[in-house]
Amino acid sequence: MMSFSVIPPIRSTKLRNHARGQPCTLRFEGCDGGGETTVLAHLRDRHKGFGQKASDLSGCYACFSCHQRLDTEFHGLSPADFYFHQLRALQETLEILVADKVIIVPQDVETPLMDRPVKARKTKAQRKKIQSRPFGG
Repeated sequence: MMSFSVIPPIRSTKLRNHARGQPCTLRFEGCDGGGETTVLAHLRDRHKGFGQKASDLSGCYACFSCHQRLDTEFHGLSPADFYFHQLRALQETLEILVADKVIIVPQDVETPLMDRPVKARKTKAQRKKIQSRPFGG
């Protein structure tokens, strides 16, 4: 088993190129909506620092305006709001990547409740009698 600390950051031109034309998922105040200016903006992760970029999996779609705000830290937002925007953007970006089959995630096939087998009932003789509780009093 590979140690967590030696897993290198993921680099993917396909992930970065997929950002072009996508809507901005960061949506900070002043967002232009994305499209022409959208890029894969890297969020801080365990790889970022010492001249190294974060993993491409730690990226979200950001228009030019939102990318600038992301790189200048909180810029008028509370830390909680700043990190909320980043987490929501990361989740939305990953959902888009999975929906567009850029990232393949094996998914469980859900069986509708109506199609699930029904467990057979016990016979009356096998059922436990329910203790009644006294009411009132």
